[in-house]
Amino acid sequence: MELIIGEEKIAYVDGKKALVGEVAFPQVDGVIQITHTFVDEAYRGQGIAGKLLDALVAELRKRGEKALPVCTYSVSYFAKHSEALDVVRR
Repeated sequence: MELIIGEEKIAYVDGKKALVGEVAFPQVDGVIQITHTFVDEAYRGQGIAGKLLDALVAELRKRGEKALPVCTYSVSYFAKHSEALDVVRR
């Protein structure tokens, strides 16, 4: 799998460049919001969503930005990963 980091999306793709999973974090009204986390059914249960959020946390730290968790997975992720709360916008 290959990790692709974009301006408002981080995704994993397989060797054929087919989408495995993604997390979207567009800027809405001047606030970065984590709006969507998706993993293809064939890849669920392998920790890919967590790896996507881990990559997002690293990218936000690198950019010096904070985001507002909106989608249910991101809210759950940050509830379980207090070490990542430094990138959460309050």
